[in-house]
Amino acid sequence: MVDFPETYRKLWNDWDIRAFVLCSMCLQIFLIFSAPHRKRTSSKLFTSLVWSAYLLADWVAAFALGLLSDLKDDSGGHPNGKTTNTSNRDIYALWAPILLLHLGGPDTITAFALEDNELWPRHLIALLFEFGAAFYVFARTLPNNRLLVPTILMFIAGLIKYVERTCSLYLASMAGIPAKIEMIKEPENPDKAEEEFYYGSGMDENLEAVHAAHRFFGTFKRMIVDLIFSFHERNESRKFFLKESRGYKYAFEVIEIELSFLYHVLFTKATVVHTHWGYFFRAVCSYSILGALLFFLFLKKKGFHETDIAITYALLIVAMTLDVIALGMLIFSEWTTVFIKNSRFSSCMTSIFNNIKIISNLVETIRTPRWSATMPQFNLIAYCLYDHETIFEKVFRFFCVKEMLDEWRYATCPPVCEKLKEFLHKELKKKSQIAKDSKETERLCLCRGDWALEQRGYLREFGYSIKVEFDESLLMWHIATDICYYMDKESHVLDGKGPKTDSEKPHDWSKFISDYLLYLLVMRPTMMSYMAGIGQIRYLDTCAEAINFFIQRENQNQKTKLISNECVWPMIKKRDPINIDRQTKACTYLHDVNTEAAEPKAVKGDRSKSVLFDACILAKRLNKLEKARRWEIISEVWAEMLAYAASHCRGNAHAQQLSKGGELLTFIWFLMAHLGLGEQYRIESGHARAKLIVNK
Repeated sequence: MVDFPETYRKLWNDWDIRAFVLCSMCLQIFLIFSAPHRKRTSSKLFTSLVWSAYLLADWVAAFALGLLSDLKDDSGGHPNGKTTNTSNRDIYALWAPILLLHLGGPDTITAFALEDNELWPRHLIALLFEFGAAFYVFARTLPNNRLLVPTILMFIAGLIKYVERTCSLYLASMAGIPAKIEMIKEPENPDKAEEEFYYGSGMDENLEAVHAAHRFFGTFKRMIVDLIFSFHERNESRKFFLKESRGYKYAFEVIEIELSFLYHVLFTKATVVHTHWGYFFRAVCSYSILGALLFFLFLKKKGFHETDIAITYALLIVAMTLDVIALGMLIFSEWTTVFIKNSRFSSCMTSIFNNIKIISNLVETIRTPRWSATMPQFNLIAYCLYDHETIFEKVFRFFCVKEMLDEWRYATCPPVCEKLKEFLHKELKKKSQIAKDSKETERLCLCRGDWALEQRGYLREFGYSIKVEFDESLLMWHIATDICYYMDKESHVLDGKGPKTDSEKPHDWSKFISDYLLYLLVMRPTMMSYMAGIGQIRYLDTCAEAINFFIQRENQNQKTKLISNECVWPMIKKRDPINIDRQTKACTYLHDVNTEAAEPKAVKGDRSKSVLFDACILAKRLNKLEKARRWEIISEVWAEMLAYAASHCRGNAHAQQLSKGGELLTFIWFLMAHLGLGEQYRIESGHARAKLIVNK
């Protein structure tokens, strides 16, 4: 057994409880400020820091509470021997409910992932045990506790915070939901109510977007658990989003706010706090913390150690400060404006509502984005033009972290192009206007490029590339798009910067969607698992064949350098994954492959699932078309593939990404649903309908 020196043991005995209590306080500070940024960034490093703090916060607070409950009455006073037993126990008894307050966590995070919500019974049991441990520490100081009042006040605040967190986890969970079914009549004149909502509000445009988002959120949050909708709900949403005065920017803004509401419900305390009882208990909690701080401030502290007094001041002041910050977030949140508007006293609060409107406009000008607004990119050809047999690659493969580092080193995250949003909105709007009934809607939702080819009159020529499995089609069109892009001498690649993020050209939109969907297929397989098939195997086989092909071309032409064997230190992020000139040469070699002698499958057999040379054939056929028509076809096919992937991704996979910066795929999914495109609309007609009443 290791025998630590007496100095270190004494230092630990003096500072173990103090250190853990202060550490718990620091973790609370970090979480309340960092957690809201989870929905705005896709940074893996930031997510890891929040995840570590989230796990440590509970562990540290619980461990500190255990240390407090394990103290002996005959400890001889404070470890440094300068205070009495009674004083020592009294101030520790005040720290116990403060730790309970920490276990309740900040309003900005209750769950790190969706799975945490399903563990609400564990948090309920933990609440009982932790409260019992804190009360045990407190009970040992009775009846002569000099800090009785502030301790009781902090118990009230800590219990409220912990119950809030447990209730939030319960309400956000998706398992074991008690429910009943009631039969209700369909509305006799639904159009009248719709018209009052859409055209009778007369409110500020920003606030109208907030209230519209909250109204639709109440209905479309059911998509997460794969529930179905009626034709009245479809018509109501379509009427709103198809109005000519509401362009793509307004549509994306409403969906952005709607997804923000969904994030708050699943990962924060919003569901519990933004209620009448929630506001009441939050006021009780705030006054309790303030009362405890004031009482301790004016209390005579003779007999307490100066270090413990300073720590107690820090704990109480930080608790009060964080509560004020949480109160500010609560007042200026979108939930509050909705609560005021829907309040039965709203007619008596016109002036307050107008002030809120002014504040809303002010906040609108300075607010941070509600999601990352990025579109991650990963390119197969660019990835294959690096040497993956370096010592670093082998080490990472040995430790099974190569996939994670591949994403970090070879993927980029440019912002979503506004013109791309407009293009996608236009394409989906076009489909929505065509889809008049459920059968036509279902047919359009199953299209993944064939409808676009059919409309352009090229289904017979290119239909073979769409009728295969989705992952095979995606890889084939991804490589073909790259070949066409880099063979196009007039495209914006000769400047050495690749596609422009603010481009108005279809070839740049096509490349962005192409690289984005490949990123999801390779780096986010859970979002593509429903439709990907053997996507990972097909991707790896295609990469292997591409690498072999490029190595052969290098050997045949010694002057050509395709594969980069530079040793890149893995901690350095490669902002430009590949040199544009080398990628252009690689695509030229692929385009010049003689594929007329035999079909690729006839040469390689069925053992390899690579689609490299099938993509070369597709690229050659596309390049025979006139340039403008070629890129119109490619961009529309990719828009349809994106819509297909969005509508066939599982609801919980979409919801999980909300806490990781969000995905454009989720926006497209909600936009499709709002435009009446989706397999959720199954209720066509009837004089009555079943309503699911969830008791949560």
